[in-house]
Amino acid sequence: MASTPQAVELLSRFGFTSQFSVEALKLTAGDQPKPDNFKILDVATGTGTLSLFASSIFKNADIIASDFSPNMISILDQIIKEDGITNIKTKVEDGMNMKDYNNDTFDYCYSMFGLIYFPDRVKGLKEMHRVLKPNGKVAIGSWQENQYLASLLSETYEQLMGKPLPIEQPIISMSDKDQFKKEMEEAGFKNVEIHSITKYFKESKTYEEILNKGNPPVDDVINIIPNEKKQNFDQIFFDIAKKRFPRKTETETIKLSAPAFIGIGYK
Repeated sequence: MASTPQAVELLSRFGFTSQFSVEALKLTAGDQPKPDNFKILDVATGTGTLSLFASSIFKNADIIASDFSPNMISILDQIIKEDGITNIKTKVEDGMNMKDYNNDTFDYCYSMFGLIYFPDRVKGLKEMHRVLKPNGKVAIGSWQENQYLASLLSETYEQLMGKPLPIEQPIISMSDKDQFKKEMEEAGFKNVEIHSITKYFKESKTYEEILNKGNPPVDDVINIIPNEKKQNFDQIFFDIAKKRFPRKTETETIKLSAPAFIGIGYK
């Protein structure tokens, strides 16, 4: 898959998660010529990282980017308008009930780090299977258990409270490789392969930037900590982060590992 100047700009603009979208597209659509107006569905698109990158590579694609959150779609709509993109349509939609799409509609379906938040993941996978054309391909992105933020939050909670984190973190809800494959096969996908891919997040210059309050995975953990102990949470988090991700100087960028799975399957 050749990179265009616009594609390179998108990688820079949307940060390190774009790298996983590139890998998902390589593993599915690849470099082969595509028929005119082939169809892509990007489920739980967020702010549209995969859709935006796909639109820059596959000019002849019809792309639908959907998300349950109107706020996410609003942000993506603004980007589409600013960039003059014509081959992406957006839709506010529940990925577990995509009633507006007929069976056998799309050539490719994707959900990059979105399906992991679904209350019923298999139901979402079954909907993606339904709307794919025969022999269509799906790619699902999920963080692994040792993804930097999930592991830092777990260790911080355990050190603060003296017991393991009692809640499942949605960001690692599909971190079991065998379970990931089982759920895809249960939804009807065949020839399922789970690829392990690690990228590095290099944009944080302070440890405080890693603890992004307002980010749902962070807030989910903080919200279950008693008020009298919350005041110690930040310092414990920073101490653990400094030991795990040391840097030689105060100006050195912090290199954070982000291992993920990308599950590939066929209808």
